[in-house]
Amino acid sequence: MRFVYIDENFSDAGGHNADYALGILSACEKREHSCAIYANRRLDSSFLSFSGIIPVFSIKTSTLHQIGLGRGLGRLGQAMRLAYSNISHGLDLLRKVNIGKDCSLVLIAGISPRVTLAYLVWFAYLSLIGMRTNIAILLHDQAPGFAGLELRLLRMAGFRQKIDFAAQSPSIAEQFRIRFHEPICIMPMPMVDHSRRKPSAEGAGQIRKEKINVLYLGLASSAKGFGFLVDTLTSCRAIDALGGALKFTIQYNPVKGDELAKQAGERLSAAAESCHMITVLRGPLAKDAYETQLVMADVMILPYDPRCYRYIQSGIITQAIAAGKPLIVSADSNLEKEMQLHGSGISFEYGSPASFMDALCHLVDNLDDFSGKAALKSAAYLQMHGPAAYVAKMEAMATGRPE
Repeated sequence: MRFVYIDENFSDAGGHNADYALGILSACEKREHSCAIYANRRLDSSFLSFSGIIPVFSIKTSTLHQIGLGRGLGRLGQAMRLAYSNISHGLDLLRKVNIGKDCSLVLIAGISPRVTLAYLVWFAYLSLIGMRTNIAILLHDQAPGFAGLELRLLRMAGFRQKIDFAAQSPSIAEQFRIRFHEPICIMPMPMVDHSRRKPSAEGAGQIRKEKINVLYLGLASSAKGFGFLVDTLTSCRAIDALGGALKFTIQYNPVKGDELAKQAGERLSAAAESCHMITVLRGPLAKDAYETQLVMADVMILPYDPRCYRYIQSGIITQAIAAGKPLIVSADSNLEKEMQLHGSGISFEYGSPASFMDALCHLVDNLDDFSGKAALKSAAYLQMHGPAAYVAKMEAMATGRPE
């Protein structure tokens, strides 16, 4: 089979976009499929040697709010940025994305509402030139307004294509089923590396003899509760918890434009200088370093704001569950549902330092029990996710069996 994978936000060496793309490319090669991955034009130089990765798109839909065009002009400026984004993205799709008549499936890793018009024009163009192929669109809950009407318009524009819709979270799939009134295929998360998810008994025992390692990985953003976590950990109660039996390892990888998280990062750095219990990992981590931190963790904390993660799936919780790590997650979030179904851990009331500390203390007091349950569930979870499982779903969509 021949696949086309489109992710205009794939450019950096670190992060989930790179993990997704490289995992899919590798799995396709193992299954003897051809795969072309169309990425952002600012692709990291380390990817230029990959024959299947093609830098094309001039903008990132994840950072459209940072475009300076029309700033200070209010709604007119917003309209100018929207028009620029659609024109730029549309030209990139029309001029540089080569589908070909032998393409089995085009998988689009999310369509931002800000560039829906560009995809409408592209789909219509493919239909008018008689191009027939299967298209799968991965849905995200990034904008409540992106629902039934937009999806129907996309399907109307691509009237010669077979278009399926998919989601990486059962919660998102259910929301779109309600809005769109048709089945949504649930996709696995493709970044899980099956071969490197089992920590050695020697390594785990060494950590346990010293201190219990509590780990936060990922972007330092307000949506992921970074500020709340920092404020909680730098309080006296957190530092003195359990008689100094804990070690907190916190990745500080700031998100551009998130001033609250940036200020929290400064407070965290100041606290780490005077507290041996806090270790700060600065910036994005290389893949090996990231996986090493994951393996050496005893507990993973994901204090995400449930208002932002009520439906969205998290790549980090997928990795943590697959690695057999006990979790502390925010209540009333999709992460809590994922943990209850497939993992082991405890939830807390977001915004309440007392609730977080109670959850942490309870988990640590019963760590062996939580760790045992997490390890038992991880094997089954690994079978559900990973690049191979993802490509298997792509094969099913290409042959008309998306469910």
